[in-house]
Amino acid sequence: PTTEKDEDLAGKTTIRSFIKSGSMDPKNSLKLWLHILRSLQDAYKAGRTYGLLAPDNIAVDSRNMITFLNRTPASAYIAPEKARDLGPDVRADVYSMGVILYEMLTGSLDGLGSTRVADHVHDLPDWLDELVIRCIRKVREDRYQSMEEIFADIKALSKEKKDPGNPAG
Repeated sequence: PTTEKDEDLAGKTTIRSFIKSGSMDPKNSLKLWLHILRSLQDAYKAGRTYGLLAPDNIAVDSRNMITFLNRTPASAYIAPEKARDLGPDVRADVYSMGVILYEMLTGSLDGLGSTRVADHVHDLPDWLDELVIRCIRKVREDRYQSMEEIFADIKALSKEKKDPGNPAG
């Protein structure tokens, strides 16, 4: 993952463009979202700062390389604790990524925080709806506390839902 200035976007598509095209089904949305999360983890190790995520700030090229732009995101993507002058941490990015996933799945931010993704998207798995809800909780302690926690939950939840007849999970 790289962090670049706007002029380096040649050959890259922002997440905003994917959302606007309306071509993202839940499976592809989740796949891309998880790819962004993995890239974020690498970016943190390289010193990326928190709190700058929005669909306009994340770009993908033809090789699926993710680029993060250091632009100030629109307020809808900024975690609520930022308003209370708490410094952003990974949980602020979990919030932003939850909002981005909500928008990727529904095509807009309409109803964010007041409706479930399942109210907008037909045949959405319950676990995916729960994932979004947990990411966008107002109180950061109620959200996922790390990207690893999200990955572990998705693995457990999707496995559980695929095999409901197995009592072992």
